[in-house]
Amino acid sequence: MQSDTVIRLLGGDRGTIEEKAGMQWNAVIDPKPAEDKRAILSMAMDIAARGYTVTINVNDHYEGSTPLTIAELKSQLSRMEYSEDAALPF
Repeated sequence: MQSDTVIRLLGGDRGTIEEKAGMQWNAVIDPKPAEDKRAILSMAMDIAARGYTVTINVNDHYEGSTPLTIAELKSQLSRMEYSEDAALPF
């Protein structure tokens, strides 16, 4: 029996990033390494290739801005090789 899969990107210490962000979630203030993001996308693509629906849920506390993190993940994903049959994780 297959089910959906959710990958949640939550970030580090909530208080620290909230202080750095000043509660303004419009900039990446704690960038994660590109290789970490590629590993997450690779894992999502592998799961999707097995027939599962994958959702990547990004929290502002992950890097400081959910929309900017998602844009970067999408950009990296567009440069990666994947099966045309695999569902995209966005």
